[in-house]
Amino acid sequence: MKFALAALATLTCFSFATPTLAKELVGQELVNMVNGKTLKCKAGQKNMTIKFGTLQKNKIKFDANLGGRKIKSGYRLTKKGKFAHETSGASRKFVLDGNGVLTMSGNGIAKTKCPTR
Repeated sequence: MKFALAALATLTCFSFATPTLAKELVGQELVNMVNGKTLKCKAGQKNMTIKFGTLQKNKIKFDANLGGRKIKSGYRLTKKGKFAHETSGASRKFVLDGNGVLTMSGNGIAKTKCPTR
């Protein structure tokens, strides 16, 4: 009985200490996550709102407001199902964690965290 309780306590502590699983989104999962959506995010220390258009011909436009600065740009969907910046070609990584937070990262941008729930 003592062994069973100790094992249960150990298992409980382990499950609470285990980090939530994160998954990189690619292809249709990635498109479904952002297509036509507006996300309120944190880019580094700044607030950011990003409004994605709809995917058309493997491209998706977006309007963003980053701490009062307005940005209009877009991504193209690569053959590997990832987004790349429409002009620079810089790859972007979109990761969804177990808490529903979408993290966007890539060369030249601040790591951006967006709650999706």
